[in-house]
Amino acid sequence: MKFANYLSELVLAHNRTLKNAWEGGVGRRTPAELSRDVVTFSGGFSPKQWKLFSDSSMGGNSTVHWEYDEEKDCAVFHGNLDLTVPEKSKTNRMGFGATVSPNFLPLRRFEYLNAFELEVRGDGRNYIFNVTPNMLGDDLMLYQAVICPKAGQWSTIVIPFSGFLLSFRGRAYEGQRPLDSATAVQKVGFLMAERKDGPYRLEVKSIRAVRDVGRKKRYDPFDDPEELQ
Repeated sequence: MKFANYLSELVLAHNRTLKNAWEGGVGRRTPAELSRDVVTFSGGFSPKQWKLFSDSSMGGNSTVHWEYDEEKDCAVFHGNLDLTVPEKSKTNRMGFGATVSPNFLPLRRFEYLNAFELEVRGDGRNYIFNVTPNMLGDDLMLYQAVICPKAGQWSTIVIPFSGFLLSFRGRAYEGQRPLDSATAVQKVGFLMAERKDGPYRLEVKSIRAVRDVGRKKRYDPFDDPEELQ
């Protein structure tokens, strides 16, 4: 599957109707039980615990960095994409950078919750938010969702679990399984793989799991987050 088609599948996944009503005691839960921190970067964190990946491992020239900006009090995912394929390369595609959190111990399950909430500030480029499930210890199996935060403006982006596409080695997985509150989450991360050379920068304050009940329209990564409330 071509990357463009794969990206289109990711976007289409966001537009699926939320099939589960998430009933069964949700109304009896306290607000604290209906919102849970996954990772909070405000107040400082250790970026050295996160792993970095880029096409440099295959001879490419893209760069990736994951740092804490003390002045802005947030994490910063940034670098430069270079789509140039070196001569005699064993692959015909370059241009990606990624960061991945350490394994969650214990594994995270988000009972009664149905969405991830990201507080981010972008640069006008499209990013992918990765969620690694605990599936037989296979780190190459990922739930992925496109995010398109506004350039230079803090946004709260809420992605329903139903908006994630299960992938394996960068391709849509044939045996799709829904991400839900029973899924054991092993780690999370961000990926830049937009097919465009140049610098990228995504600032992140927090990642939370929430119960999204007030949405008036289905999530589309290219919508204005303020219009979804």
